[in-house]
Amino acid sequence: MLTQIESTEQFESAVNGYSPLLVEFFQPWCKYCQAFFPTLEEFAAQGPIPVIQVSGEEFPQIFDAYGVDSYPTLIVFRGGQPFAKHAGSMPMEELQNWVEKALQA
Repeated sequence: MLTQIESTEQFESAVNGYSPLLVEFFQPWCKYCQAFFPTLEEFAAQGPIPVIQVSGEEFPQIFDAYGVDSYPTLIVFRGGQPFAKHAGSMPMEELQNWVEKALQA
């Protein structure tokens, strides 16, 4: 499941409702984010954990709250709290390994 959030309430609901949860913080104009999207979409379709996207243009306050200053940034949330953070895109196998390692810690 890959969902782009449409409100701060939806973000809070997802972060507090799913554990674990992968959040991608992106900018629509970012070429690295655009190139990473198919990988993220494929990862989400495999369904190991829910995935949401947060746009920095629409929700800069959420970016600020989590110290996001590069794109894309991935954060795994567990129990409503940020648990693991990665700045930059990565190939599918690396993404799978990173998430798996974050979930085992």
